[in-house]
Amino acid sequence: MANHSSMFLLSFLYFFGWFAAVISQERAVDLYKRGNQLAREGAIPDAVYLYARAVSIDKSLHQAYPNWAHLLLEHGQVQDSVPLFLKAHQVAETSKSACNLAIALHRAGQMEQAQQFYETALQLDENNEKA
Repeated sequence: MANHSSMFLLSFLYFFGWFAAVISQERAVDLYKRGNQLAREGAIPDAVYLYARAVSIDKSLHQAYPNWAHLLLEHGQVQDSVPLFLKAHQVAETSKSACNLAIALHRAGQMEQAQQFYETALQLDENNEKA
């Protein structure tokens, strides 16, 4: 009987952990969507805060990184945008993420690294018009 109750407890803890993870992911997505809305409304500091909160909850929420980075880049915080574009590229390695990173690096004056990521963007998608 002790085995049965142990198995029940383990099953419960597994389910609870899975449930908590799902709730956390939903919360992160909600924060991300609210950040998008605030960005459209021009509430940039609030949007940046919500993007940061979203990725602190779910680091795999790759959509939040480039949105956050673009806001920083568009508002003159070029150096701060580079690590976020890099993270976006690491989480979802696409032609677009490589190109975004290349643009940020270029604007930050890091020409050699920018060139590498422009080339990566072209390798990932030879039809990428931005590159």
